[in-house]
Amino acid sequence: MPVGNINCAKTSFFVFVFLRLKAQALFWREQQDEHKLQEENNKRTKNLIFLLLLLFSSCANHFWECFY
Repeated sequence: MPVGNINCAKTSFFVFVFLRLKAQALFWREQQDEHKLQEENNKRTKNLIFLLLLLFSSCANHFWECFY
């Protein structure tokens, strides 16, 4: 086997490993971004539920004052 083919195979292998690691890093970063978005959505949902409960309790209070 000529030396050129060995060097080409080594280079191809290192390029493959580099691209694989790059793809893994991009995938990991995307997963982290998804996790942050999920946390923000959970926080917003909790705030919305709290505001709805506050509104409901305020309306219920007003209702009882009117008819009690």
